Amino acid sequence: MYRRRRGLIITTMSATDQRMPVFDFYELTTDPDPYPRYEEWRAAGPLIKGGARQWGVTRHAEVAALLKDRRLTHSMPREYTDFMMGPGPSSEFRQNSLLMQDGPGHHRLRHLMAQAFTPQLVRNLQERIETLVDEMIEPLLAGEPYNLAEELAFPLPTAVICELMGIVSADRHQVREHSAKLLGADLEGSDSAVQWMRQYMDGVLATRRADPDGDLLERMLAAGEGSDGFTHQEVVDNAVLLFFAGFETTRHLISSGTVALGRAPEQWGRLRSHPDVPALAVEEFLRFDGPVRAISAMTTEPVEVGDRTIKAGDVLIMLLGCANRDPSAFNRPERLDVGRSPNPHVAFGGGSHRCLGMHLARMEGQVVFRRLSERLRSLELETEPVISSSAFTSYSQVWVKGTPA
Repeated sequence: MYRRRRGLIITTMSATDQRMPVFDFYELTTDPDPYPRYEEWRAAGPLIKGGARQWGVTRHAEVAALLKDRRLTHSMPREYTDFMMGPGPSSEFRQNSLLMQDGPGHHRLRHLMAQAFTPQLVRNLQERIETLVDEMIEPLLAGEPYNLAEELAFPLPTAVICELMGIVSADRHQVREHSAKLLGADLEGSDSAVQWMRQYMDGVLATRRADPDGDLLERMLAAGEGSDGFTHQEVVDNAVLLFFAGFETTRHLISSGTVALGRAPEQWGRLRSHPDVPALAVEEFLRFDGPVRAISAMTTEPVEVGDRTIKAGDVLIMLLGCANRDPSAFNRPERLDVGRSPNPHVAFGGGSHRCLGMHLARMEGQVVFRRLSERLRSLELETEPVISSSAFTSYSQVWVKGTPA
């Protein structure tokens, strides 16, 4: 017996499974504060039950190992994505994207796309990022009402990735609004966003020429040529994904880091007093309240998790946010510690699917919090922040007040 619930099948469980906590992935993505339930899940064991043939992995050791386990694949069958999201643009987009590919095709495409986010390229962007940050925080320094989520966390990474990809300034507002909905829990909104972004990126690509030595988009077009190349739709969809990956993680990092500091004001002084702390603080913000709550993969052969063997063909959902608060891996994980070191968080995933934009996200985060701590003596939350949750969590309102240094 089974019943469908918001994209999941809930099965009749065995007596053993009935003692195991059960989670609904879609309820998790819309929970503004999942950390109390994370604590309950970890206490129950390294594994919890999801939908039909779905399991959530709760603890840091197991999550970190499985992220690198080659017995897991991100190449989900089309039937799975169609079932979870309904057949349509959103399901097709995921199938074409780097997120759901493995093997030689994934390696080739990832190598190509990673050229947009090399450490050297990121270092070359530092001065431009500093200029953008200084311009964007001027109203805050002047004492004006300041929604940091909308006036810094969103426009900064959007401007950076648009400049990298050659997207003109006049289009940036529309592009960022649609791309933010790409992987959201609102499936109709996701379908609509995919359609809009595909049409837009197809138009951008039409102005470029295939060139294996050209800019990123030109290299992607060149990769589409030849018998073993990508289809045109794969080029379009991964250009869309690259844009999304370039700003969404950073958007949340800046907002959530500010919120965390606002709720732990003693940490602001530590951030200001030590020049090496901003880099450590960014890693702590990613651990404390990271942007990606979960990553899914399918087993290709039996896999042991705790005292249970997961059958081949089952789906494991690595609960990154849950693992990042595991007391067996972090001392007092519920406490923000901007100087925490070491900090083996899994906020960027792991293995061959580790976040493409992590170097850029780190650079932007470090510049933001260094410049804020240099130019402000204090930074306080004015009102309770407003969070909008999905597969990627984000804040829509973070009203702050700063005292200039």
